[in-house]
Amino acid sequence: EQRQMALHRISVTVRVRPSIEEDEAMAIEKYGKSLQECVLEDAASSTVLLRKPFFDTRQFVLDRVLGRKATQNDAYEAVGRAVVDDVLRGFNGTILAYGQTGTGKTHTIYGPLSYWRRARTQRSDGAQPPQFEMSGIVTRAVLQIFAAIEDSGGTVAAPRSPTSAEMPFSGDEFPTPVARDVWTLHLSSLQIYNEAISDLISDDADGARSPLAVREDPRNGIYVEGLSEFQVSAPYEVLELVAESATRRATAATTMNRTSSRAHALLLLRLRRVA
Repeated sequence: EQRQMALHRISVTVRVRPSIEEDEAMAIEKYGKSLQECVLEDAASSTVLLRKPFFDTRQFVLDRVLGRKATQNDAYEAVGRAVVDDVLRGFNGTILAYGQTGTGKTHTIYGPLSYWRRARTQRSDGAQPPQFEMSGIVTRAVLQIFAAIEDSGGTVAAPRSPTSAEMPFSGDEFPTPVARDVWTLHLSSLQIYNEAISDLISDDADGARSPLAVREDPRNGIYVEGLSEFQVSAPYEVLELVAESATRRATAATTMNRTSSRAHALLLLRLRRVA
């Protein structure tokens, strides 16, 4: 019963980013003084204290709190691993990063963009891609999925040409079952920018990115019509597609972040055991 309750609840984790040079420079430029500490986190009690001159002090209790010294691996162990474990057991899972611009959402989910620019040219067929210690939740989740399937004696079906996600879960793309467990893994990526949905991996035939429409199917539920979907069978294939999507997101400079992501990005991984 406790297990079922855990599967249906939303877990909230706060990660507090350490101050960086840009923070200090902006404070001096805008206010003429150095930074003042306004966030106090306590990982042991899972609490965050917000304080500001002339305002009430507020305390929040979360499921988990990751302090300023938390590593990318700490973030994944706190947020990602349990979600992937449940997905491998047949449950849906979502990891949502929410916060003000410049707080480290992209860094936590993807890792630094320099990592993905290298990933497009430095293929790694081994257990870990280049710069793994800086990689975010996406990379670690992909490696966990493949490692779990391999450890269980299963295999991921070989990739085929891109398919349309107009009618997902149709079943006709799956291979003929064999003796060992066979899994399929499909990847799609989209962004929502200025109320329009666009594909982050594939362009139209003329090189443009036309807006996509959200549809609803009685059997399969809500889906994005025309969104490209790629079947993959190795970690590096997934990471190459993620690198493509991560570097195509709409960005623009803000007063707090020179390369702020201006769109909501979704990375969709569809894992299914077919034999």
